[in-house]
Amino acid sequence: MTATCRLGNLLGHLRRPPGLHETVTKQGLLARASTSAAQATAIKDSYKIVIVGGGNASGYACMELIGSGIKSHEVAMITEEPVPPYERPALTKAYMHPPEAKVRARLPGFYTCAGWGKDKQTLQWYTDHGIDVLTETKVTKIDAKNCSLKTNTGISLTYEKLLFATGTRAIMANEIGLEDSFHNLFTVRSEKDAADLVSYLETSEISKAVVIGGGYIGMECAAILAGWKNVQSIDMVFPESHLMERLFPVEVADWMEENLKKRGINIIKGVTVEKTIGGDGVLTAVQLSNGSVIETNLVIAGLGAKPNSELLQGQVNISSDGGIEVDECLRSSNSSIFSCGDAASFPHKYFDDQRHMRFEHIDNCRLSAVHAAKSMLGKPEAYVYVPFFYSRLFEYGAEPVVFNFYGNQLAPDGSQLDLECFSDTLRIGAFWLDSKRVVRGALICNGSQENYEEISMLVKNNTVLEKGRVPASLLKSW
Repeated sequence: MTATCRLGNLLGHLRRPPGLHETVTKQGLLARASTSAAQATAIKDSYKIVIVGGGNASGYACMELIGSGIKSHEVAMITEEPVPPYERPALTKAYMHPPEAKVRARLPGFYTCAGWGKDKQTLQWYTDHGIDVLTETKVTKIDAKNCSLKTNTGISLTYEKLLFATGTRAIMANEIGLEDSFHNLFTVRSEKDAADLVSYLETSEISKAVVIGGGYIGMECAAILAGWKNVQSIDMVFPESHLMERLFPVEVADWMEENLKKRGINIIKGVTVEKTIGGDGVLTAVQLSNGSVIETNLVIAGLGAKPNSELLQGQVNISSDGGIEVDECLRSSNSSIFSCGDAASFPHKYFDDQRHMRFEHIDNCRLSAVHAAKSMLGKPEAYVYVPFFYSRLFEYGAEPVVFNFYGNQLAPDGSQLDLECFSDTLRIGAFWLDSKRVVRGALICNGSQENYEEISMLVKNNTVLEKGRVPASLLKSW
């Protein structure tokens, strides 16, 4: 892979999906519980469609099912969470904003499908539209052969079609050999996780915080902590050679790391946390693989995630990446079971070999849910996905940092692409180009809305990039 860097020009504004946020007071933090409870949902013995899981994908699937005219009480959704589906990315963004921030996301403000500017699907929305929802309920067994399932509450039911939308779960500290029985060691996967962390931040003096992990969760949590006045120092620890190693080229990672550092975040690369130290339920220090010890009174672990596919092990094909292997219509090897979102491993049409891949990001979550819903209703479409990843950091302040990535980082035959970067003092971008200089992937940090739309079209249109030049239209809006 070759890399060259060039200069662009300045200015632009940042993208924010509509409708995710509500301004609330500190006292409103734990109001979420009032919308859950053990609602008296009348459950039938059999349904046309049962959705297992209550994450983002389930909410968008329900939106599509209702829009397609599904009849009342033909759909049931079972979720372990106490609330219906919500826009999970908000948890490590506006939900964790410091108290002084103008915007702090709280439910019901970011229920699905707020991310697309649609109705906020509260429990009442599901009731009004005839979808039976079981919250705080775990499916303990699925019998794929007989199209039935059981829950931990003793409910048994059958289905014609099942949507397996169980997503992923956070890898916990004890799974990598660390003691984790400390009240000040957090992961952030659910709304309750985020609420517990915010409550701790609001009621504690945090002299030293440690964030474990250099991926999405680690980066976003470190950026959030930098806005809390009671957090005196932040150490970010990860084993990779640079930040967001799976997505960022070195040039972009260096640029992003500088943005973190100038806000007081100390980045420690190439090491792992080998031991958590503490007593009486309080974590007081972490020991690194290089022998150093960092004192702390708050640790956030962003160790990645893995798919929740165990319920279907041995009953449908499981991909090598741990996801439910589905066809182009998101149907599993059992014709009655479909999957979408983080849990689904689908044939990526971009590659010559149509290799199965999972994508753990909100865009795929929403789009695949809509496709799966159509397939279950007998309107199958091939799922052709153009990967899209984004993040928004430091939105609570005057200088937010945003990046958007579209496309792929490998050629259709799986070979490496050439990388070309372009930058100025405020932003940076990159193109992934094949041997004919066709734009296969594109990334911009701190671009304008026009920039983001432009790079998406460059990828979708298989644009040939002239050597040594950024497209004139991109420069104009840059």
